[in-house]
Amino acid sequence: MKKKLIYLGAFLITAALFNSCDLLSETCQDCAINVYNAQGVFQYSIDDGEYCGEELIAFKAAPDYAIGDLTAKSECE
Repeated sequence: MKKKLIYLGAFLITAALFNSCDLLSETCQDCAINVYNAQGVFQYSIDDGEYCGEELIAFKAAPDYAIGDLTAKSECE
């Protein structure tokens, strides 16, 4: 009987660990700084890459900034 309880306990712990893997992984996205002209037409993209976790949050929170008649926006897919 003790052996069955030990196996059941080990199975339950293993099952819980497999289900919690998604909670431990970070969310990642491909992001870039996209540059648009004054009419809102896409011009080009810079700093293209994959961002995860806190770095992703900081990238998304970056404000738009203007450079002459161009506007740079942080955007993620």
